[in-house]
Amino acid sequence: MTVFITGTDTGVGKTAFSYELVKYWREKGYNAIGLKPISTGGREDAIRLWEASDRRTSLDNLNPFYFSEPMAPAIAAELEGKFIHLMDVQKAIAHMMESFSHVVIEGIGGWLTPISRKWLLRDLVQILHCSVVIVAHTRLGYLNHTFLTIENILAADVSIKGLVLNQYASLGVVPMAIELIETRYKIPIALIDDFGKSPFRCPQWLEDASSNSL
Repeated sequence: MTVFITGTDTGVGKTAFSYELVKYWREKGYNAIGLKPISTGGREDAIRLWEASDRRTSLDNLNPFYFSEPMAPAIAAELEGKFIHLMDVQKAIAHMMESFSHVVIEGIGGWLTPISRKWLLRDLVQILHCSVVIVAHTRLGYLNHTFLTIENILAADVSIKGLVLNQYASLGVVPMAIELIETRYKIPIALIDDFGKSPFRCPQWLEDASSNSL
């Protein structure tokens, strides 16, 4: 199974969820790895996935494109006089996918984050041909951000494996919010509480590779 983890925005819990999922799969005996193809502003997220993957490969293999400025990849790369070519990223990911049965690919920022003047993160996922898991932080406004993300993914003809709602302590998730998402889009939803503070419950739709997705 290969899944691409995207978010409704930056800072919504993509790395925390990716870390827990890779650890869970490895504890189940799967030959799993977490990849962070592109990072900016440091490599902390990539290092977490490297540790979750038991350092089965080099950090540079897991995170081949990284830039020091905490900006969108398109801007961070140009500030260093570099250019991210879509096919180079795809080849780096494909090379790693050949050696592992379960692969988590964590994106950067949200679904339409620009990785160059020409390409968006969406374009990368389209050529990878894998399903997407969306992570949303349940702060005020998350339904709008979630709807926008879902609709753009579906318009790009990319399948959605499911939605993870990272529950925010002061807001949480009301039943009607779940109903609104399920009624409109009919995608599996998982509620996650306090990443790292409570036992990780893997969504059923990530246990079974044959589970349905849009």
